[in-house]
Amino acid sequence: MKVRKNQPINVPVLFLPFELGVHKCHVVFTDEAVGELQYTIIGKAELPEMLDSMSGDCNSEESYCFRKPLAYKNDRLE
Repeated sequence: MKVRKNQPINVPVLFLPFELGVHKCHVVFTDEAVGELQYTIIGKAELPEMLDSMSGDCNSEESYCFRKPLAYKNDRLE
């Protein structure tokens, strides 16, 4: 990715952890005339909050509430 002087850019970052905890990423920008500039990005992966209930839409004129137990572990990951 090339960046021109005094030109702002957006750098897309995707955080997809496979383990819980704190993860770090170092982004380094290099220029032969100026040198290097490094940013450290820190992300924290935690379990989601437990939900007692969830709601959904259905094809009726009245709202419908249902209860669905949600697993707190990702079985496919394990």
